[in-house]
Amino acid sequence: MNFTLMLSATGLAMYLIVFCWYMRLVIRGGISPNASTWLIWAVLGILNAASYQTLSGDWVKAAAAYGACLTNAATFIIALKLGRFYPLSRRDWLIAIVGLIAATLWALNPKAPYANGLVLSCIAFSAIPTLVGVWIDPSRERPIVWNLLAVSYIFQLIVIGLRWKSGWDLMFPITAMSVNLSVGITSGLRRRFIG
Repeated sequence: MNFTLMLSATGLAMYLIVFCWYMRLVIRGGISPNASTWLIWAVLGILNAASYQTLSGDWVKAAAAYGACLTNAATFIIALKLGRFYPLSRRDWLIAIVGLIAATLWALNPKAPYANGLVLSCIAFSAIPTLVGVWIDPSRERPIVWNLLAVSYIFQLIVIGLRWKSGWDLMFPITAMSVNLSVGITSGLRRRFIG
């Protein structure tokens, strides 16, 4: 097996294992995800995977985007079905609407760098409700889960370096890593200061 394929598979496997842990916490009621964030990540995750695959032209690089796409949709559907989301504020609704507008703009102009940049900007922006939620109540999320998800993207960054084509290829893993770390660090710091 190709070394970069093994690295990509390792990163994806780590992501999926951590995701299973996250879903276990959701199912048991140990955390309360934000519906707005996960709705946007579910919808835009599909668009991100498609535009990132086109942008990079490399399914090995895009494997993490497809993994995130599937897990984001699964998280939204399972948490919605179980009623595990906490209530949405006006800000959450506004961010959800902005994300859906971005999806429409993506459909109107699906050129890879533009489309992927637009989708990733909205994915990052849509983390705000989750960040505000963990700032108010850090028990809504577990920092270790988010930090481990961020670490899983290091494998994709190494794969990109070894299969270098363009700096555009870095957009997705850097954005995903930053979003995951921001939630993990915010939740961890708030837990320290609150209790």
